[in-house]
Amino acid sequence: FRPAQGELVRGFDITTGHYGVDIAEVSGESICAIHDGTVVMSDFTAGDGYTIVIQHRENLVSVYRNCYRLMKNVGDKVIKGEAIGIFSTLKDSKNRGNKRFLHLELWHRGKPLDPNTYIAL
Repeated sequence: FRPAQGELVRGFDITTGHYGVDIAEVSGESICAIHDGTVVMSDFTAGDGYTIVIQHRENLVSVYRNCYRLMKNVGDKVIKGEAIGIFSTLKDSKNRGNKRFLHLELWHRGKPLDPNTYIAL
């Protein structure tokens, strides 16, 4: 399930350490779980603001960074498409002003995966 309907503004690039994709906000939209799972982290981080991490079947983990508010707690079960957070205001990479972005990562057994390969972004 696509976590947000916004435009893909920065892709996965393992060579630069960008282990996910950045999706621009569509006004009034929530951030949604990409698949069924259990919330294993839901907290504020110094570098990425509010972050939520969901453990899925077969050792797949999804990470949603740069949230403004989180709507789920550790231990909560979520289903794909369920709202888990709300976007945050961050400056874009070209410093053109305030834009809202979701940074989404997928990990499998400790290795980053390109979300664009598994989700139609």
